[in-house]
Amino acid sequence: MKRSLKRVLSFWAAVIMMLNIVMPTGAFADVSEASAEFKATLPTALPEGAISPASLLGPAVEYGVIAEEYEQTKHTETNFAVYKYSQPNSHSIEVIGSGDNNVPFRVAELVGNTKF
Repeated sequence: MKRSLKRVLSFWAAVIMMLNIVMPTGAFADVSEASAEFKATLPTALPEGAISPASLLGPAVEYGVIAEEYEQTKHTETNFAVYKYSQPNSHSIEVIGSGDNNVPFRVAELVGNTKF
């Protein structure tokens, strides 16, 4: 009997955990919470005295990676400004530009047999 009770409790514990994963508001959420509209907004202006990314990074704000040395060992989907760039395996670089906007890349030195 103890074994069957453990199985029943384990089953219901698994069901409750799955409901918490599958249901966005969780298994035990209040119904009024589930019907609440999700709203997320980004601030349109920085607070007074705050440092903006552009003022901190200057022209480097246009790059996803800024480094002295960058070794790309996997697929990447960002642009970069680096002094030494190496790519031991021929993985791809995918950057999707929009319209006439060119995506900037800056590399001073290709290391080894790296081709860009």
